[in-house]
Amino acid sequence: MLTKEQKKAKVDQAKAKIQDSKYLVFTTYTGIKTPMVEEMRDSLREVNSKYSIIKRTLGYLALRQAGHKDVPLLDLFKGQLGMAFIQDDVFASLAALSKLEKDTKNQFQIIGGILEGNFYQADFLQNLAIYPSKESFYTKFIFNVKYPIQKLVLTLNAIKDKKEN
Repeated sequence: MLTKEQKKAKVDQAKAKIQDSKYLVFTTYTGIKTPMVEEMRDSLREVNSKYSIIKRTLGYLALRQAGHKDVPLLDLFKGQLGMAFIQDDVFASLAALSKLEKDTKNQFQIIGGILEGNFYQADFLQNLAIYPSKESFYTKFIFNVKYPIQKLVLTLNAIKDKKEN
C-alpha cells in the first residue's frame, strides 16, 4: 500500500508527463507477459513516446491537475491504467499500441485518449492506427511528387536526343 506522500509523488510525476506530452492514450491490461509490454515500450521509444502504468484514481487525479477535467476515466474501466505519453507521431504510437492489442487478443485494450486537447473513445483511436506514420507518409509523398517529374525529365531528354540524331 502506498503512503500519502508516495501517492502524491506518483500523481506529480504523471502530471509532469501529461503536461510534457502532445497526445495521451489510455489503456487497460490484464495478464500480459512482461516481454510483450517491453517490446511495445521499445516500439514507442523509437517514435519518441513513453508508456507508464499507474493506479486509475491516481491517473485521474493527475489528469485533473494537468487541466483535463472532462475525461471520464473513472467511468471507462476498472483496474490499473496504462498511459502512453506521445510527443510527435501519434499514428506510429497508435500502431504500436494497436499491434499489442491484436497480439494479446484484447487483454491489452486502448480505452481512449486525448488528441489536440479533446478526449476520444477507443474506436476513433483504433481507426487512426491504420494510417501511416509521418515518416512513411513523407516518403510516399516525396516519391509521388518525384516520380512524375523524373518521368518528364526522361521524356524531355529522349526528345532532345532524338532531335540531335
